[in-house]
Amino acid sequence: MENRFKLPLLAVSGGLLMTLAWPMMPMAPLMFFAFSLPLVVMEADLRRPATQRKRWKSFFYIYLFLLVWNVGTTWWISNVHLIAGIFANLANAFLMAIPLLLTRYVYLQAGRFLGYIAFICLWLSFEYLHLNWELTWAWLTLGNGFAFFPQWIQWYEWTGPLGGSFWVLVCAVFFAHFILIPVLFEKKRPLTVAYVYMILLILIPIMYSWYLFHQYEEKGEKIEVIVVQPNIDPFNEKFEGSDRYIPKVEQVERMKSLSDSLISPSTRWVLWPETSFDTEQSLWEEEIERIPEVEELRQWVASKDNLELITGATTFRSYGNDRDQAPPTARHHPSVGYYDVYNSSFHIKAGHPVNIYHKSKLVPGVERMPYPAFFRFLEALVLNLGGASGSMGTQPDREVYCHEQGHCTTPCICYESIFPEFMSEASRKGAGFISIITNDGWWGNSPGHRQHAAYASLLAISLRRDIARAANTGISCFVDQRGLIRGQTSYWVPAVVKDQVRLNDRLTYYAEHGDYLGKLAAFLGILLFLSVWVKHFTRLRSIDH
Repeated sequence: MENRFKLPLLAVSGGLLMTLAWPMMPMAPLMFFAFSLPLVVMEADLRRPATQRKRWKSFFYIYLFLLVWNVGTTWWISNVHLIAGIFANLANAFLMAIPLLLTRYVYLQAGRFLGYIAFICLWLSFEYLHLNWELTWAWLTLGNGFAFFPQWIQWYEWTGPLGGSFWVLVCAVFFAHFILIPVLFEKKRPLTVAYVYMILLILIPIMYSWYLFHQYEEKGEKIEVIVVQPNIDPFNEKFEGSDRYIPKVEQVERMKSLSDSLISPSTRWVLWPETSFDTEQSLWEEEIERIPEVEELRQWVASKDNLELITGATTFRSYGNDRDQAPPTARHHPSVGYYDVYNSSFHIKAGHPVNIYHKSKLVPGVERMPYPAFFRFLEALVLNLGGASGSMGTQPDREVYCHEQGHCTTPCICYESIFPEFMSEASRKGAGFISIITNDGWWGNSPGHRQHAAYASLLAISLRRDIARAANTGISCFVDQRGLIRGQTSYWVPAVVKDQVRLNDRLTYYAEHGDYLGKLAAFLGILLFLSVWVKHFTRLRSIDH
């Protein structure tokens, strides 16, 4: 193979292997080998004479690898909007390339050893940042790739998904340095001991996890929960003016009917999906208690024994005409002044005001323009997913809904379920289980909704909380504290499932300490990069003088 073809083929092959490793393809071990590719690119660059090193070439091959991986795993974003899907994959691959380009700099200036440390620290730093800033798209956190194998990652209760990322990165470094680089560049056959150590790096965490899996005893008393899947097409049935529009009162009646088919005197919670409850008039939060449809829903709940309801809705809050009192996400209309739109969940129980939570981890470019105070002029580009286009508002704190009988759950709206540190606040506030409500119908019958459902296993293990998951259409299910999914519904059919969940009040190490691996990696990565940069800058100044 000629050298000019070697790196492009490795880049494309690596991206394809990462795609095959991702849920729902059951080939997660491929990640341990495929993610070595960036180090191979850097090694090839390091072996060229200094006069022949061109940064754009390294960037091109690294970016090609990341782009193939992004498109191969998240192409389904284009089901909502083609241009948005293309832009999202191009942009996320570019953001992923930045920590690898910084690694390249350390690799070239300080050598392999520090380059390997930078590779691990800077990538983990990026993943931690990607979980916490407004450009977040944490779907491809490396540790998420094991969602299909909960038996392998029971130790996430100590580390969260970033522990899985660290595992992949360490194996990638070992495979690149001791096996792949000797074969490709030194024409040496790796020693048998290298293969043995590589196998042990993979198997030891898996074996420890299997031990935890079989030793773990689920904790907490059991209660009965129902999840409802109404299967209302968000493109053609959900909204007025669509081809097969279902009147809003009929949508609500469908969910009531499905719920009634399984409600028993033992049922304590019913979950309806994200944005499922709607009325002919806008749901202004200042008037929520006076809206007839809300009162009818409260009466329906009151007619059941000890039943309480969680449902999704789109709500509005008015700030009047004072711009200074309105947050950056607020829109303006002459008839109402400044107002916010929220992707919300309702907690409805008899004899109590409606408890409202606002989704706070919003999908960038879909539900929110990142950093709206600075990018307000791009507001018109935000897609319409839920009946109200433009950036939505958030709230700073996690919410906990407590039943009349004393036990509590926390609402988790769609995208929030891939942020375990964010969700851990609710565990610390007393949530005994997690209630995910989502509408995955936007992505069609694609890997998107299946990946999203599988990620619930990561959340369940990290926090050791049972999960009840109500999706507008497949996959509604229950997840136990070991991450095993049960009662899974099929795609594109109305369904209702009843099961028991446990109320766990114990906190995992991860629930107490969060993404400490990401914070530590960020500290070490920044320190390492700056020390190498200062040394390089000092050397250049000494040469000039």
